[in-house]
Amino acid sequence: MAPIRVGIIGLSAKEAVMGPGAWGSIAILPSFKNSPNYEIVALCNSSAEAARRSIEMHKLPSTTKAYGDVEQLASDPDVDLVVVSVVVTKHLAVTLPTLANKKQVFVEWPLGASAQEAEQLTQLAKSGGLKTIVGLQGRSDALTLKLRDIVKSGEIGDIKSTSVVGTLPYYPPGFWVEGTEYYLDVKTGGNAFHIGFGHFLDSFTNVVGDFDLSSLSSVLKSDVDTVQLYKADRSSLIDAAYPKSSPDHILVQGILQNGAPASLTFRTTPVVASEVGARWIISGTKGEIEAVWDGGQWQIHNPSKSLKYKLLEGEEQKVTLESGKLPAGVEVSATGLNTALAFDAFAKGDTSRYADFETALKNHILLEKILKKSGYNRPFVRKPDCIRPKSLVPLQIKFKFTPKPGSGGAIAGEPEGTITPSVEKVKHIAILDTDVMVTAVQTLYGQYYSAQYIKRLTAAASRIAASHLATFTTWDVVAGHYPNPADVDAILITGSIAAAYDTDPWVLALGDFIRRVYEHHPTVRIFGTCFGHQLIGKVLLEPHGAVVEKDPNGYEFGVQTISLNPKLVEDFPCLAALAPTTTDSNQASDSPSSPSHGLRLQMCHGDHVALAPPPNPPLPGTWQNIGGSAHCRVQGLYEPSRVLTIQPHFECDQVIMEETIKHFYTPAKGFSPEFLQRAFDATRREDDAGFAAEWVFRFLVGI
Repeated sequence: MAPIRVGIIGLSAKEAVMGPGAWGSIAILPSFKNSPNYEIVALCNSSAEAARRSIEMHKLPSTTKAYGDVEQLASDPDVDLVVVSVVVTKHLAVTLPTLANKKQVFVEWPLGASAQEAEQLTQLAKSGGLKTIVGLQGRSDALTLKLRDIVKSGEIGDIKSTSVVGTLPYYPPGFWVEGTEYYLDVKTGGNAFHIGFGHFLDSFTNVVGDFDLSSLSSVLKSDVDTVQLYKADRSSLIDAAYPKSSPDHILVQGILQNGAPASLTFRTTPVVASEVGARWIISGTKGEIEAVWDGGQWQIHNPSKSLKYKLLEGEEQKVTLESGKLPAGVEVSATGLNTALAFDAFAKGDTSRYADFETALKNHILLEKILKKSGYNRPFVRKPDCIRPKSLVPLQIKFKFTPKPGSGGAIAGEPEGTITPSVEKVKHIAILDTDVMVTAVQTLYGQYYSAQYIKRLTAAASRIAASHLATFTTWDVVAGHYPNPADVDAILITGSIAAAYDTDPWVLALGDFIRRVYEHHPTVRIFGTCFGHQLIGKVLLEPHGAVVEKDPNGYEFGVQTISLNPKLVEDFPCLAALAPTTTDSNQASDSPSSPSHGLRLQMCHGDHVALAPPPNPPLPGTWQNIGGSAHCRVQGLYEPSRVLTIQPHFECDQVIMEETIKHFYTPAKGFSPEFLQRAFDATRREDDAGFAAEWVFRFLVGI
């Protein structure tokens, strides 16, 4: 069968980094590239020149046509399928010429800015007998498909009830920049309610059936009326009180058409009380299903999703979730996987795994009914007294968390112990961002690593009832933004693809900052991971003979075991619960014969810190090597109450680590497929990130 010839509207000449207009580069383009089912033959952007720049940037064939007018692309006889990848407020105007020219069409979700627009497009497509697809790719997700199969099979009997408690994407203060304003307005159709909640709602009804619309009741609430709006590069503040009307909390109840009561509660929160951010339960006459995930965006492939069920008779069963297979040659990130699977289903005519205009319209109507039932009609008007300062440097993003009664305790496989809340000073921890995450994971995890540190550290603090002890700020040191050391209690330096011995101005400036903090602010604690560990070691221990260099053993990837220095475990009893190491790892030099506890964490490094060779003392004063792995002798450094560093990453999970390895370490750079496969396998081992997060949190706040 000949491939479907594709024309894409809105694929910009930008790197695939999450932001306005990025979905085309991140998910849509990779779905078509190298696919035997599709061929990209044309692009249309704001001008033909812009389209040509995009063709060149994305390395598309020179034969790809460049258009600056939607009508021209829509009328091109060589185009079979038009893909609309523009902001939702333009969907109607861009899609109408496509339908008029009788083309197959894909439109990102939402289909229109309102149910009325969606209905207009649906009727036109239906009257023309046109094949359509909408970007509700959650229908192709492994969890959605498995849930639907179990319900449809009757294995749990008839549905008696279903309930969901989930989260909406959280965007911290300072996130909003020019170009994202539409997301703040509930009436644009492109906001947390219509996009984040709307994606899940479509999968929900796809699994359990439609609502009886007459039974619906709902409550919607926004946390704030205004937000700060910055220039795109965050160099200055445009509006200190830009209006916000999109809801942050959504509660829906009703009766399904099959008679079962249903409840959905979605919240916006910077942190969840455990690793489980969302839970969906379906109760039947013969058993019950439970699905859980970390609360990330539902429509995106997420390895945290898990499923189990129990019948009236028999043991609880955990279900293995397996994503569909893509055609050979198609390479997409985890972020784009479900989109690629939906396009694969469209090419094969498998309507069970993608949504068309008619099914998307049903979702629009349901969302509009929920909105009306809630009585939520917040005005989107500018306050006349809003302040517009010309600049704000540096940008600070603050998070503060308050413990809940009974929030202490441990989750399976993680350390126990609680701290009695007191009137102790809240510690200000400044996180210094030294890099951004690879594009493939930014949709799930955000752009900066600091969000992952905050997530892991606050979860650990919650488990030991210590959330009241810390606040966090984040600083982009690559851009030259630093905290005042006099205002902080601890600094945390993230990992980076940069090397500690690089001479880039920002690396040298960060080294000078570390030195100044250490020498002139003795109460400020210093922590670093990977690059941060190496730079701290270079700056503070180079005068004592330590060097940062290429590791002679090569690269260390995936979950590896560190044999911890027993002296370290004495200072941090929370590490004593770790199992004794069974690997032939390097012991800390000052305790070669003592039994060690093994700490398993994700690794991704090719450099290491080498200590001074004999006869010189390896470390000065009270400094310690935290321990070593079979590959690397120095996996961290510790000076009591002042400095702690670790080579591995407690903040990274398997997805982040695997996608990072895929991005930076390729066969083209000399890494063999066999070596990379071993690295990927190693990322999937069980780790002790929960233990490490508690250990690091205790160090940072001094408990």
